[in-house]
Amino acid sequence: MTAAPTLVTLRDEIRAAAERLAPYALRTPVVPARALDPNDRAWYKCENLQRTGSFKIRGALNKILSLPAEARARGVVTSSTGNHGLAVAEALRLVGGRGTIVVSAGASAYKVGKLAAAGLEVVTHDGDPMAAELAARAR
Repeated sequence: MTAAPTLVTLRDEIRAAAERLAPYALRTPVVPARALDPNDRAWYKCENLQRTGSFKIRGALNKILSLPAEARARGVVTSSTGNHGLAVAEALRLVGGRGTIVVSAGASAYKVGKLAAAGLEVVTHDGDPMAAELAARAR
């Protein structure tokens, strides 16, 4: 006898992610924006105040927290030269784990230095950023 399928909704997945992130992600403010038209209402979510200065920490943390501890210990691999890479490094620092980041040969030395200083093993791949991403996926 097989178990009945369970329906998981997007709302359920969002709630589960929020619960995983709550101990780590900062609660950033939402502030009204000055709209060009007085009848418009717009808001800013100030994710620039988040850890690493961007919203990217939310996705990196959610993914890494979804991995078994053994997978984090073996190490995660990604490709980036910016906010995503810094977010992965910060997420691994917060929850424990190892990380490797594959960057293209033309990546800024400054950014590569920041990624290494954040604790990631940096691997340089010949070619453009897409080639670096494909190399990361193959690892």
